[in-house]
Amino acid sequence: MCATILNIDSRSRFHPATLSNLDRDFTYSTGGTIPDEAVLNDPHTSLYCLDDTQQRVIFAELPPQVELSTAPFYYQVQYDKALRLFAMPYATLIAWARENGHADPSLIFLYSIGRCGSTLTSKVLNRVEGVTSFSEPDVFTQIAVMRAADGSRDTVLKPLLHACTQAVCKASAHQPRVYSIKFRSECLALVDLLAQVFPQASNLFLYRGGIRWASSFLRLFEQASQPDIPEEVLNRMMRELFPHPPLFEVEPQPTMIEGMALVWARYLEHMQSLFVQGIPMFMLRYEDLMENREVAIQALFEYCGLSTASLQQAWEAFEHDSQAGTALARSEAGEGNTRRLSEQEEQLFSAALRRDASIPSADYRIPGTFTLA
Repeated sequence: MCATILNIDSRSRFHPATLSNLDRDFTYSTGGTIPDEAVLNDPHTSLYCLDDTQQRVIFAELPPQVELSTAPFYYQVQYDKALRLFAMPYATLIAWARENGHADPSLIFLYSIGRCGSTLTSKVLNRVEGVTSFSEPDVFTQIAVMRAADGSRDTVLKPLLHACTQAVCKASAHQPRVYSIKFRSECLALVDLLAQVFPQASNLFLYRGGIRWASSFLRLFEQASQPDIPEEVLNRMMRELFPHPPLFEVEPQPTMIEGMALVWARYLEHMQSLFVQGIPMFMLRYEDLMENREVAIQALFEYCGLSTASLQQAWEAFEHDSQAGTALARSEAGEGNTRRLSEQEEQLFSAALRRDASIPSADYRIPGTFTLA
């Protein structure tokens, strides 16, 4: 069997944080074929996205010097550095993973609501000997969006999740003992499904208080509000960022602040429900991570079965901007988010929780969350 070569003619992603999409990100031309094995066994190719309409997986060929485990965002480096793309059927990747993948990979799945130290935690894990951590391979985000609310596609998506995880793990120049995959927030919709496919994986969940979470996200949206980005494009981006659970079902339509309150609350409601159902996870609030990083990271290591001998080296990740070199980086080194909700915005946020959510307040702590002694 052969994969189709797609030669990149131009790139057209309108914002760095947009979800990966073959036809929206690139214009390309077909350039012949190449054996599937040549793509799947090449250490310089990595899984970029899915083309679900044609039931194809898309791989990106990267320059040899690019190491995806060091990238703040896996999908952005792939988009920026891709030399060529390759397309092959879902079935080909699934068969390869079944026959050639890791029999029992040691996995850490890092879930979060976003803007809560998850990229930093991924960097921390990457400093541990024997661990390779990948930050936001977008193929999982696509699968999260593809998943039907009634579970009708789950039997199809489970083998695809298994195969995609195996393919992502192949993208390491090393042979680590443990692979860590940090997801975008949309992938909270996959927690239960991934727990079925990889029941032995260590699940981590990071979140933070609602008010500071909203202010951090608002900074990103306000940075994106440039004259050359039409409002309707930003609205589409908002819908992509929060497809699970549906935000636009609420009537009347919420304001930006009210909408963010509902997104934050529903993320916490969802994870609390999964924890109660018995899916094991280590839950950590950003506030606790920042208050005592030594104690919090040691507890996280112990939960994942990682050696605490690497703690000192891991803590050094806190000395750097984990998103440096990306559109999400701090404006000034050492500067945190200077955007704050106004008193009126805080009132709107809290009122939305009281009216439309079961989470009682913006400083809610899910029972079972790690707590500093």
